[in-house]
Amino acid sequence: MNKFLTVDGTSTAVYEIKHSVFYASLKGITDFEDGLGFVKSIAKKYGDATHNCYAIICRNGEQKFSDDGEPSGTAGIPILQVIKNNNLNDTACVITRYFGGIKLGAGGLVSAYTKAASSAVSAAKIMLKTESSVYSLTVPYADYERSLHIVSSVSGKIKSVDYQDSVNMEIAVPNEKTDEFNFKIAETFAAKTVPVLLYTGYENY
Repeated sequence: MNKFLTVDGTSTAVYEIKHSVFYASLKGITDFEDGLGFVKSIAKKYGDATHNCYAIICRNGEQKFSDDGEPSGTAGIPILQVIKNNNLNDTACVITRYFGGIKLGAGGLVSAYTKAASSAVSAAKIMLKTESSVYSLTVPYADYERSLHIVSSVSGKIKSVDYQDSVNMEIAVPNEKTDEFNFKIAETFAAKTVPVLLYTGYENY
């Protein structure tokens, strides 16, 4: 998976039906353990709630869901399905329910958890993450503008700039564009300017 959608930060939403209140908490996560940590933090925050149901899905295929005491299949799976229907990965969602005294029935619960999760997705900032290579590049001030043009031409981004005797940049480039990036740098600056690969990972642009 070289590209995927996820949540930028966290989002929350509230859904209420027949006096039961559902608090939805949605977060973009770094990995499965981060997702479990988020679930635990929400369960601790709402420790007096009737249920803290959740779903976690990661880009590597790891996933987990829990009904946390609700009838089987009425909470965790609907939450997970909302995440999948929105093509999200590296995402965790916890729905906290405070029971209002009126039973909703299995269909009502599925609907409520689906609507609560969907509301949190609607409130979220969704971002596209792309598998990328991050380079260090140092150029004279006279070559700075040409460097920016090259980065822009390969859909890259400048992560940081340090202005000293020369301009030191940290640049992210989508992996599908790295050959083009290195070729353009070599073609423009010859051997006097060489990008140094720092690491690879996922970046949003």
